[in-house]
Amino acid sequence: MKSKCAFVLSALIFSILNCTYMSAAPAGAALISPSPFQPVTLPASLPGQWSPVGRVKIGAASDSAVIQNGFVMSPVSVGSDYAMSFRARAPQSASEVQIWAGLRCRDRDSQYVFALRGGKDRQIYLARYAPDGNAKFLGYAPLDFDVNPGEWYRLRADVVGDRIQIYLGDEMLPRINVLDNTSLWHAGGVTLGGGWLPAEYMDLKVEPLSGEKLAAFQAVGDWAWTPPADDKEARRAKERAAYRPAVFGAVTAPRAEFSLDGRWLFMPDQDLPAGDQPISVAEPDDRWHMIAVPSFWTPAFAWLHGENGFNDLKGVARSKGIADDLTVEDAKRLDAQTFDWRRTQAGWYRHYIDLPPTIAGRRLSLDFDAVAKISE
Repeated sequence: MKSKCAFVLSALIFSILNCTYMSAAPAGAALISPSPFQPVTLPASLPGQWSPVGRVKIGAASDSAVIQNGFVMSPVSVGSDYAMSFRARAPQSASEVQIWAGLRCRDRDSQYVFALRGGKDRQIYLARYAPDGNAKFLGYAPLDFDVNPGEWYRLRADVVGDRIQIYLGDEMLPRINVLDNTSLWHAGGVTLGGGWLPAEYMDLKVEPLSGEKLAAFQAVGDWAWTPPADDKEARRAKERAAYRPAVFGAVTAPRAEFSLDGRWLFMPDQDLPAGDQPISVAEPDDRWHMIAVPSFWTPAFAWLHGENGFNDLKGVARSKGIADDLTVEDAKRLDAQTFDWRRTQAGWYRHYIDLPPTIAGRRLSLDFDAVAKISE
């Protein structure tokens, strides 16, 4: 059977969970609301002239500060192109990690914000905040590990011209590397905080990107961190070797139904010689892939609401839509295929069925609950 897409309707259930948020500060430091419009002094590891914004609460210790709800902002004197780095964690008593910061902040409404998010999010996030409809989503990078309260994380943001790079730890390549091609300003200070949960900050450094550091930034180009490459051919061969036909037992009832759901053989058109039609059972299929039936090899968003996303971004951020978790899980499903699903416009399905002798003289029918688009 050849199909443009194999499709199954799935029920999507979204629940809003009630969460209890806890305020927490370093031992001996209580969270307090500073006086509006009055500068605040943070520990020496967080140098700068800080101004509180919003309903911020701050708890300071000897070398760190916990910030919750609002944020604090400080101007910088190193120009518009700089690197901002710090260490941060969610207090052990926090329900999840929400570490937020910003750069090129020119006022309370205009800044570039980035975040390390845990819980159900598990991502690094970047956006431009601006009034008058000028806010812009700039991308997010899913994380392949749990982000846990109590653990320290190091974040670094480098910005030169319209390009922003967000690094995690001491990695050589940024997790997010994006060009804001509609930027509205370049100068501005840095911010700490902005999440609704408490986050503890320390070891802030803001330094200009020039000379060797600017050359290193430019050498990265538009590269971004990617997980180690998956040997898809080795996995395809292993999965193909494990394939087994569907086997049905003796049929004694007047009428019987059997499900063919499971793992089928699949060959995308682009992997076949031009014009090849693998219809004959004699056609070898040892080079075929495996695919789940029912399923489809296109993004679920294409069926759900025609999401075309943010095509100037990379990775799963291109299709950010109704739910980050759903976007990430759908990307995992697609990228787990051993063929190039992005190039696949049509494909051939094959499945072997081992029928019992007791079906002799019976009438057989093959029913598909749903085959999307075009099939032959």
